This record gives sequence, C-alpha cells and structure tokens, in this order.
Amino acid sequence: MSLALDAVAQDLLFREARTANTFTDEPVTDEQMQAIYDLVKYGPTAFNQTPLRITLVRSPRPASAW
Repeated sequence: MSLALDAVAQDLLFREARTANTFTDEPVTDEQMQAIYDLVKYGPTAFNQTPLRITLVRSPRPASAW
C-alpha cells in the first residue's frame, strides 16, 4: 500500500489551492454549515494545541456594513 498522493491530489491540495478573497451576498444554509463543520472537525491542528473555533454570524446587514 502506497501512502503517496497521486498527481491530481497533489495539484488540488498544494499547487492549485487558493484562499477565498471574494464573497457574495448569498446566504449560507444550515446544511452547508453542517457539511463544512463535518469536513473540518477532525482536521489537524498545531500539535493538537490549537482547537477549532467557529463563529457564525447571521445578520440582515450586508457584510460591507461591518
């Protein structure tokens, strides 16, 4: 069994990954938040010393008003 990532996975994780720097005014559903949380809840942290903290703010004000 090989633990090496194939080229497609390497590209996705290391070469093509980008941080989001634009946002929309489209609301995030409870189902989307649950799916995101389910993906990251067991993710690695710095020596298990940095727990995941999530703050979800819902407001009728647009993000530009913050």
